[in-house]
Amino acid sequence: MIVISNQAAVGKGLLQPLVLGEISARLNRTLLSDGVSLNACYYCPHRIEECCDCRKPRSGMLRQAAADFAIDLARSIFIGDSETDVQAAQSAGCRPILFGPDVISDLQTQEWAEHVPVARTAKDLFEVAETCLQLT
Repeated sequence: MIVISNQAAVGKGLLQPLVLGEISARLNRTLLSDGVSLNACYYCPHRIEECCDCRKPRSGMLRQAAADFAIDLARSIFIGDSETDVQAAQSAGCRPILFGPDVISDLQTQEWAEHVPVARTAKDLFEVAETCLQLT
């Protein structure tokens, strides 16, 4: 499991990189207590107007993670909750999955989400992810 996240609050000076690191460490400890290993976190600290390659919907962070961990992106899934997550996954060649309890109601009028699998709960996510991985 790898976290890929835009964190413009760092670039805006609203969140210190050290605090972001502490949040990541806490996330890792929580996952480990449930038997899940977090391999890495990739964060884009840039503001949207900086037009960097790492900020989603661009795929720079996904490609970097793939290079660092020898990941076959064509056989991978990318779980997110927004259009930019779907775009990043698609541009990197991953299968996107939308996740969240309100994601379906938010997407009813969004054509871009028409063929993207959706999981509302953690149980649903496991089943949707398993199905998507079998299709890759």
